[in-house]
Amino acid sequence: MIQNSKRFSELKKLSIDLGYPVGVKTVIWKQGGYRNMSLRVDKDGNVYLNSPFRMPEHDVISFIKRKESWLKKHLLAIKNRSLRDGIKGEQVRYFGRLLTLELVEAPYNKLVFTSDSLKFYCTNIGDYEYRNKVFSKLWKEEALEVFTRKALDIFKLIFGNSRPVPEVKIRKMKSMWGNCRPIKNIITINESLLKADEDVMNYLILHELAHLVHAKHDKAFYNFIETYMPSYRKAKARLKHISIAPAEV
Repeated sequence: MIQNSKRFSELKKLSIDLGYPVGVKTVIWKQGGYRNMSLRVDKDGNVYLNSPFRMPEHDVISFIKRKESWLKKHLLAIKNRSLRDGIKGEQVRYFGRLLTLELVEAPYNKLVFTSDSLKFYCTNIGDYEYRNKVFSKLWKEEALEVFTRKALDIFKLIFGNSRPVPEVKIRKMKSMWGNCRPIKNIITINESLLKADEDVMNYLILHELAHLVHAKHDKAFYNFIETYMPSYRKAKARLKHISIAPAEV
């Protein structure tokens, strides 16, 4: 009887953080009758690692870390090559909806929102840093337009013409969704609020406007909010589940 001594391959998956601008990648780890470890990246940017059987995981991770520069170079080349032709499939949350992102090389920079997609036209779509700088600027402009309009509507509902309309500013903020400076008559809104649905947007803007007359988060403050938005608690709860991190492409 002839016996086949070849062992079956074993597959595992590892998540490796390669840092900015690649981020976390999944490495498909195949253990088999290999003498050494090897890495490869396919045309779609999938990462594969082959190793001998019973190779300790910490040795595999160390090997990947030693190849980090090589991995980044190849993954970014694949990403930028695909971006030059325009890609479709990534998603961006806007007004509570997940929109399919389309990156398009164009002689101008512009964001076009539809009911199910976000088209980002950019003059240098293949340059990651430039692309995100432009996207951040356009996203901030969109946030300023949206939140200024909403703040005016909510302000008029509450105060009418009894006091000056506050200035609306937009910022990236790591730990706050907004703030209010009553003395300067300014409210500041986190640009990431564009990801939220309209009720959540309205709640946050109402919350900041309420600070024009109520400094503390006391009972009077929340009674004031409830007067104009009886369902504010539901919106406040949903806000906790929205990522505060800036949108990136």
